[in-house]
Amino acid sequence: MLARVAAWASLCLLACAAPLRVILDTDIGDDIDDAWALSALLQDPRVDLRLVVTDSYSSVQRAEVLAKFLSMAGRLKDIPAIAIGPNTTGKALVMENWAGPGDLAQFPGTIHHSAADAIIREVSLAAQARVPVVLLVLSPCAAVAEALQRAPWLSQVASIHAMGGSIWHGNNGTGGPIAEWNVRADVASSRKLYAHLNVTAPLDVAGLAQIDGLQFRRLLQCQEYVPTVHALLQMFKTWLPRCPWPPVLDGPKGPASSVRSSVIYDAVAVSTLPFWSPKDLMDFQTLRVAIDDHGLTTPSAEGWEITAGVHWRSIHQWETSFAGLLCGANTTSLVV
Repeated sequence: MLARVAAWASLCLLACAAPLRVILDTDIGDDIDDAWALSALLQDPRVDLRLVVTDSYSSVQRAEVLAKFLSMAGRLKDIPAIAIGPNTTGKALVMENWAGPGDLAQFPGTIHHSAADAIIREVSLAAQARVPVVLLVLSPCAAVAEALQRAPWLSQVASIHAMGGSIWHGNNGTGGPIAEWNVRADVASSRKLYAHLNVTAPLDVAGLAQIDGLQFRRLLQCQEYVPTVHALLQMFKTWLPRCPWPPVLDGPKGPASSVRSSVIYDAVAVSTLPFWSPKDLMDFQTLRVAIDDHGLTTPSAEGWEITAGVHWRSIHQWETSFAGLLCGANTTSLVV
């Protein structure tokens, strides 16, 4: 595990010469925070987004939502492949009927129906090319767990980052720890993930991530010429009245609205990528964590060693950088 922590610390040195390969595992289609994270990855010239895995339940419908978002953002051709997670059935998504089979049919890249195979293949390609790769997990992660079970060596090649868990604090970064959704929704898969995990952004820091004021006004203005931001805010507008989760809507800065984001947990995990200089933004703690049967991530000598963001050093700097990235990395004119 120490070798994997050291690999995270040195990853930027290897990645700076070329964009960093990233594999994204997402449950886009329910909470909007996945769309914020995806937008940041799309807008970042330091990222080479090689594969997007739609995971958790209703994975085909999530792939449809993903494809529609990419189309709205004018980025369909920028993602080489989509992989559909193993749990193709389940309850309706929050964004149900927003997208459909026709949206996925428009995707010009490769569609993998075995997500574990696709993950293993992409990490193998990075190993063959001797380039760094990050597996970014923002979801209850059945596909990732299957890949790690079949090929445990993946974590010796890929640096694995996640949004998940609750170490010392819960919603809004306050109170005691709670069973965070990505973990408690699939405890068995989370345990397989945590046995290989390098870095996580738990609720301690992710539960405080919300954009309003000047930075949200920047987004409202730049959507006129940044198609990705336009797509994000249009999706947010549709999602907002549908969202059923008060803790997501009522963030530390106040309720989500047309001038304030909801809590964008997954966006914080993006900020653990090395070129963000995450240790300037957050305090990290390396500790052993166990996962109980209810999905609580509890510090324990019997657990797995991970590095977790536990406290913000400068959340204002993060908000400014995040909004700036969304607005500044692509200035292609918006075609309506």
